[in-house]
Amino acid sequence: MLRRLCGAGVICAGLVWANVAHADVWFVEAEGFDEENSVLFANENGVNVTWTIVDDKQALGDQHMTMKGANRDACEACAPLYYPISHVREAGAYRLWARSIMPTTGSDSFFWQISNDGGKKFNLPVAAHGGAQWDDWEWTGWNGITLEKGSDNVLLIAERENNASLDIFCLRNDGLTPTDDEAEEWLEDNKILPFAIDPAHRLASTWGRLKDR
Repeated sequence: MLRRLCGAGVICAGLVWANVAHADVWFVEAEGFDEENSVLFANENGVNVTWTIVDDKQALGDQHMTMKGANRDACEACAPLYYPISHVREAGAYRLWARSIMPTTGSDSFFWQISNDGGKKFNLPVAAHGGAQWDDWEWTGWNGITLEKGSDNVLLIAERENNASLDIFCLRNDGLTPTDDEAEEWLEDNKILPFAIDPAHRLASTWGRLKDR
């Protein structure tokens, strides 16, 4: 389970929120998923999805995630990445943001899902469309997410189209657009406790397994 510092040195499971003037703001690097509950590889129902961690000096944290093998006509959201969200202070509507590169009209979307009961039940997959093409890192946002107060919210990010690059996700209820500086500062202030990633080893072993959801 991913763990972060919560408040003044208190360790909390999952991911934590910052609270500034009643605003809840949360950032996570795309590669910071909960590995136990995520599906990095799916070979079923007409898809052959593989998520990959890519070293990238232009990404915040020097890595991003990308995927291949999506076929939404055969199977929607077969390989979701699982991000637990702890300590939501304000229930209500939130906007999902992604720092991403979507270079073609065939690689400009992904699916998201939300659970408000600790991952027991999720809404049906919702398409997050880029609606354009860009080759540099940009923040793009989508509405429609509702979170409950407490520690039972979970975000899923899954494949829809191939080859989009996903760097950082943000959920916030303050109407503001994330910036790179804000994300870097937030992630520095909310460091993940020791959680070393060795992409070559982990993708070939732990992550290279088929899981049923």
